[in-house]
Amino acid sequence: MLEEYNDILTVKDVQTILKIGKNSALDLIHEGDIEAFMIKGRWRILKSNLLSYIRHIK
Repeated sequence: MLEEYNDILTVKDVQTILKIGKNSALDLIHEGDIEAFMIKGRWRILKSNLLSYIRHIK
């Protein structure tokens, strides 16, 4: 699943994968639903963390 994506995702990748807007993606990160970290002021998400979130909401 998600083989076409790098192991470290951007917020834009999360938006595309989940078919949600930027604010919704950031809300998921800020609320701790998707674990993420910042590099030089930009959010990054491990693909494994996003997959865990997807499995959890199913």
